[in-house]
Amino acid sequence: MNANNRVILEISGRIARIILNSKPENRLTVRDLNELFFFIDKIEKDRKVEIVLVQSRVDGYFCAGIEPDERKKLSAGEICKAGQLFFVHLSSLSRPTISVVRGKILGDGIMFVLATDIAIASENSSFQITEPRMKALTAWGTSQWLPRQIGKNRALELALTGREIGAQKCLEIG
Repeated sequence: MNANNRVILEISGRIARIILNSKPENRLTVRDLNELFFFIDKIEKDRKVEIVLVQSRVDGYFCAGIEPDERKKLSAGEICKAGQLFFVHLSSLSRPTISVVRGKILGDGIMFVLATDIAIASENSSFQITEPRMKALTAWGTSQWLPRQIGKNRALELALTGREIGAQKCLEIG
């Protein structure tokens, strides 16, 4: 767990929980991503862990992508590298991974859903790619991973419109 409790790793028996806890919207910093990368290493070495859950402790939000101040302080390359390294690491974990989504996912926060094996979303969850409206590019891989999951045309529609979609619609499109 990092000093600010923004990202937390809890291991209890066979279950590891990666918990996002960065109020108010679970926007992550490069430091958070590096800590999450370390969590994956720790989980991989723990032979007792059989399943990994990714969850949020922030009401109303699962993850809203990168902390905006990071875009001012760091180069795009630093932000991209940290996110892409973490999500590839998460997707390569040798245990089943599940994103447990309750609330909004904004921007590159959708990478948690794309990088885990299964996503379970509550009915009140929603998903929105916000970067184009912010005149920013996706940094962590959404523009590459989302088309592979739902097809190029649907991914383009979501990215270019910035339309918010609910959990049921996500289930329908894949």
